[in-house]
Amino acid sequence: MDPDSARRTPAETSAMAAPDASSAAETDSGMSVMRGDICESELPKTVTVLRNRKGARVYLVGTAHYSEASCEDVMKTVRLSQPDILMVEICEGRSVLLQLTEEELNAQANASMSTDVMYTLIKQKGAVLGLLQYLLAILTKRLSAKLGRMAGGEFRAGYQEAQKVPSCRIHLGDRPIQVTLARLLARLSFFQKLRLFFHIVQAEVNLTPKDVEEYKNKDLLEELLNELGQQFPTLVEVLVDERDRYMAYQLQCLCNEIPQRLYGGNIVQFDGEPPVIVAVVGIGHVKGITQYFHQRLSNIKELCSIPRPPPPSPVLRYTMRGLFYGVVFYGLYRVGRRVVPAVAVDWAASQCAKLPPLPYRS
Repeated sequence: MDPDSARRTPAETSAMAAPDASSAAETDSGMSVMRGDICESELPKTVTVLRNRKGARVYLVGTAHYSEASCEDVMKTVRLSQPDILMVEICEGRSVLLQLTEEELNAQANASMSTDVMYTLIKQKGAVLGLLQYLLAILTKRLSAKLGRMAGGEFRAGYQEAQKVPSCRIHLGDRPIQVTLARLLARLSFFQKLRLFFHIVQAEVNLTPKDVEEYKNKDLLEELLNELGQQFPTLVEVLVDERDRYMAYQLQCLCNEIPQRLYGGNIVQFDGEPPVIVAVVGIGHVKGITQYFHQRLSNIKELCSIPRPPPPSPVLRYTMRGLFYGVVFYGLYRVGRRVVPAVAVDWAASQCAKLPPLPYRS
């Protein structure tokens, strides 16, 4: 992805539905529903309300992936707020999660488990990045099989509910997955990559639907993130903190847009009222997005660049060099063990042929 795409206007990555105009949404039946002006006590407990200086409102819904209750929270928030924009924690490369059914996604996941897909990913993205993406796909499939639900259910629920809101459009607010994984691998050393791959391969899926609902508890999730950060600090920084900043910046841009709404059969830019936004993200991103939303973020372009991988340590460099020369010398030895005797015999025979014949004695 071009790094400049991080600074494009949110409208360029949004799918427009039908718009509205005053503080009320005009429904197909002619009834009016107040847009965004709702009592916060009616919202689910997983919703955090953010406001900017211009009065734009963001209803930030923290979800637990694979949670049925999270789907209900998202649908309720969309129905109550009647938003101008629904932002979801999905990038363009994963937008298929919004459009396919559970059955279609499951069939696609089964097809992606083949070794042909693995070889294709490695060929297209390189050995390390392709293998990491393949292992993550396998882990996601195992989670889905264990829990009986495909990933992204809360995003699909929000997408379907947003189709019922006049003028509401969908914005894909997450950083591209390829950039995220590439930045992660570039920050890891050789041994850290081996350790990460080992953890993914050895990961045991022991979650139950009840466990998933408990992940909506912020204290529990914060404890798990802290524990993960102690083992893989770089992992948390790239997968959580950087994406928090990226999505907070997306929300800041969306809050500065002028709502376009349908009023009296015409599309009108309603400059007198700030937009209403519902953002659906994993509960682990809520704290960071809330913090960064009120800050001035100016280095977003850097978050979409891929840094050079760190140079190998002297120990690793000399180890790899010694291994290389060892393999070369061993190969020469194996080849020479067969070739040198034959060459020596041929050389000795040629030299003997040059010798004058021995005198004949009767």
